[in-house]
Amino acid sequence: MGVWNQKGDPELVISAEPGGREPAPGELRRVQQFVNTNDREGGDDRLASRPVLADWFRLWTQWPDCGIATVEEHERALQVREGIRDLAGGNSSGESRLSPVLDTLDIRLVMQGGRLCLDSANRLGKALSPILDTVRAAMDDGTWARMKVCSRDRCRWLYYDSSRNGSAKWCATSVCGSREKARRAYWRKK
Repeated sequence: MGVWNQKGDPELVISAEPGGREPAPGELRRVQQFVNTNDREGGDDRLASRPVLADWFRLWTQWPDCGIATVEEHERALQVREGIRDLAGGNSSGESRLSPVLDTLDIRLVMQGGRLCLDSANRLGKALSPILDTVRAAMDDGTWARMKVCSRDRCRWLYYDSSRNGSAKWCATSVCGSREKARRAYWRKK
């Protein structure tokens, strides 16, 4: 079902960043963790089942304690996850993938603690609102430009580019960068 510790409680699994890269700062870390629950290269989708999705949301967001996600909620959450990956990768299909899903989540702007935040009365919308609100705020303050997707098609890991000039291309030069350079060298020799 979910990820459980020795006491039988749900446990948060935090993915390590490739090549020792620093994780995204602050709330962007939650967005990074959400997107990277799908390890495309390793073939491990940690949100592959509805009960695990509910466990993840209970630990990371405001998922009400009312059972597992429905089939529809599960599908929509995974669409949002991949839409966010596309947005970070500069792929405009992320917008087209996200828009129809967001329309069904009844997400709206509300005033909380003197600032505008996203919220929803919809159960899945409520769970996704903190993640989407972080993306919105990062786009507004310019930090979203530092959230990138590994250029290696097989990987597509979401990482935070903390390089001085913001020009990183891979989640880790020592991993994907080396593999991509070796692949290119192989094809040049052929």
